[in-house]
Amino acid sequence: MKPVRLSVQGFMPFRLHQHVDFTGLDLFAIIGPTGSGKSALLDAMTFALYGATPRLGLSGMEALISQNEQGASVSLEFEVRGQLHRVARSRGRKASQNALTFESWDAAGERWNTQVAGKIAETNVRIAEVVGLDFAAFTRAVLLPQGEFSAFLKGKNTERQKLLGDLLNLGEVAQMATFARERSKTLDAQLKGIHQLLQGEYADITPEVLRNWQRELAAAETRSQELADARAKSRTRPLRGCANWASWPRRRARPVRRSRPTTPRPRACAGGPLRRRRPAGWPGCCR
Repeated sequence: MKPVRLSVQGFMPFRLHQHVDFTGLDLFAIIGPTGSGKSALLDAMTFALYGATPRLGLSGMEALISQNEQGASVSLEFEVRGQLHRVARSRGRKASQNALTFESWDAAGERWNTQVAGKIAETNVRIAEVVGLDFAAFTRAVLLPQGEFSAFLKGKNTERQKLLGDLLNLGEVAQMATFARERSKTLDAQLKGIHQLLQGEYADITPEVLRNWQRELAAAETRSQELADARAKSRTRPLRGCANWASWPRRRARPVRRSRPTTPRPRACAGGPLRRRRPAGWPGCCR
């Protein structure tokens, strides 16, 4: 993010409208007596981009409004990767007086086009996307808060290390180092367990034994394939003496023989042995 033009009014010591043009400046210094508003210009840039300042954060924003003024307004034109943008933010004593606009310059049409036409929260997200940094990253990597650099130079080694870690957000790096150490301990324990297993149960296994096992395995696989092929051929081969199984004559089914009805046994008469019953009209005593 490269600042191009900055306009402030009612912002901290700048009660009246002030305009700063950074066009054509690659390296510059803001100088002046104490209380002249040097840091206020940097606060105005961060306020325009994020609605907050490094010294106040997101709270106590009414302190940014000049005394006896009803509101503060800041307009910042900045350039990102060759594209010109403009953000205008105002802060009032009341919430209804707050406003935010974000525009981008259209070189072809020579006009400003609104980026987001919605709520302030949505516009803040869009500005952070264009800048490429959120407020915390911007105040650590781009804009060093006032007094932090002096504390860094004059502090002790431990204090400077902590301050540098806070400025560069090295806490995540420390967490990564802790995770790496814990992961290393876990893998080292697993490796020791594998070594003990190899030295205990597999101590007698030599390269010659492995080669013998490999030869036996290859022979078993070959034999298994031969048996599988023989089994497949036996399923498709016809029986001996018949060229075609389908041409065999089918055996006729034997008819079912029904049992004859049983006839009652003849009764013995009183005058002689058992005789067969005779039809009516035959001589004899049995009817």
